[in-house]
Amino acid sequence: MRKYLLLLLLPIQLVAQDPHLEKYIDSLVGPMNKPDVPGSMILVAQNGKVLVQKAYGMANLELSVPLRTDHAFGIGSVSKQFTAIAILQLAQQGKLKLADDVRKFIPSFNSHGYTITIDNLLSHTAGLNMSDKEYNIMHDANKAAIYPERFIKYAMKRELMFSPGTDWSYSNFSYVILATVVEKVSGELFENYMRDHVFKPAGMSHTFIGQDLQSFNNLVSSYARGYEGKWRNANRQSDWEWARGAGTVITTASDMLQWDIALREEKILSNEWLQKAWTPYTLKNGERIQYGYGWDLNTYNNTRIVSHSGGIYGFATQSVHVPEKNLYILYVDFFTADPNSLPKKILARLLNEQRWTSTPKTDANPNLSDYVGAYQLHHLGSRLVSKITDQPVYVKFTTSGDTLYVQQPLAERSFLRPAGKDRFLPARSEDAVYVFNRDLKENVVSVNIVPFLFGGPTSGRPNKKVVLASVTPVTIITLDSSILKKYKGTYYRPESDEYFFVYTQGTRLLGSVLNSPAKFELLPVSDHKFVRKGVEGYTVSFKNDSEGLPVLTITGFSDREFKKVDD
Repeated sequence: MRKYLLLLLLPIQLVAQDPHLEKYIDSLVGPMNKPDVPGSMILVAQNGKVLVQKAYGMANLELSVPLRTDHAFGIGSVSKQFTAIAILQLAQQGKLKLADDVRKFIPSFNSHGYTITIDNLLSHTAGLNMSDKEYNIMHDANKAAIYPERFIKYAMKRELMFSPGTDWSYSNFSYVILATVVEKVSGELFENYMRDHVFKPAGMSHTFIGQDLQSFNNLVSSYARGYEGKWRNANRQSDWEWARGAGTVITTASDMLQWDIALREEKILSNEWLQKAWTPYTLKNGERIQYGYGWDLNTYNNTRIVSHSGGIYGFATQSVHVPEKNLYILYVDFFTADPNSLPKKILARLLNEQRWTSTPKTDANPNLSDYVGAYQLHHLGSRLVSKITDQPVYVKFTTSGDTLYVQQPLAERSFLRPAGKDRFLPARSEDAVYVFNRDLKENVVSVNIVPFLFGGPTSGRPNKKVVLASVTPVTIITLDSSILKKYKGTYYRPESDEYFFVYTQGTRLLGSVLNSPAKFELLPVSDHKFVRKGVEGYTVSFKNDSEGLPVLTITGFSDREFKKVDD
């Protein structure tokens, strides 16, 4: 008995007895450690003890301020886990039930004849049909609408996408509603409740809810790629209320480590209730999704990985807990990059996971022609396809020689690497794996896109193989450079704060988008209409509006208009 007790008292063995971990991280992030590059930050800890904590690059380019590890930053949707914990606290105290109808707390809530429960909101299974674009437009047009009753009345006009609990689609709006529920149940302002009942008990002394017209001390500047790859300051510190409950937490790396400790040591919530948040949600048909309450949930080689990414105004964050190993990883950058790839590489090293970095023999796979075809997507990223577009969306697979290629919607074709029987990895990353499914006759009938290590969330529902009608190829023409030059310039869409840049290169027209300096070719099919080279369904058209001002329209899932703001 004493032997077993001694084992229980021993700390969990470090996953990485790795003297070269810091050098490895430097090799990944170090190239960005320059005086003309926005900053990034990494924290790796186990049992509450820091293994590596470093800052790279600049906190502010205009003032030439280097980034420090104690600088504050926005964490975007990582904020959702804090709102979820606040709800679970109130449930633990018996002040609400997760099965409660939201109308119990917000009587004016229009649920269109359905019952939407608190746990539907927590798990993104409520079927809410308000897109982020509409959300932002509504807020910009009438800031007063953000306050509870008026906002909810406006936002709930649209019918639900599905009966609550029968499907899943990520929704910022759900967490805005939950922030209101916290206020209704506690009798306190949301920001005060979070400060007094979540942040302070967790030891997070430098964490708060960002609000409009508030000065943010020690906050890092964030950036996005602009015209010709130049950095554009992306901070909009006066406009935070729209993401209240969904994305407005501002914090530091050290405070996020305190958050990991507080969760494990039950400082703010009992473990019994925390596990409710860390348990995959089960839909009414028995299907489990890789999301709980405020966290993405994955299991890899019997190791639970609890994570969430977030982005807001140029801040990009990934927060990863590995509960059974008391391991925590935080990565954040300040230039709207992909926050997933780097922490996945670090975690793979810590777990000694090498399987995905080597390529299995190709004879583990049958004929590549088995996989060729179109597969209709049920989810696009983290959202139901029907929330993004009213038309079917497909991922397509083709072959060339002995290589399989994938083309995601509105993206260029890229090659895949074999990773076992009926499994393939993307060309230059381990971010996800394509897993093909066969029927009893060994015919490939569907594909699942499974995150590597962590990420998502996804319902796990297979994307079925379909037969599409053949598409007549467009005819490319040649235009004089004088025609192309009049299209050159910067175009802006204020509704979604998007930029589109158009360049000329002799008799070629090129485009690029904010955050990515990579240029792509636009091929002319008429004197004013172009298609993006190598990307199906992506067209760019030019015209003048009613006032004679140049307008660019991009057609993909839907039409988006950009007005010319600079030559």
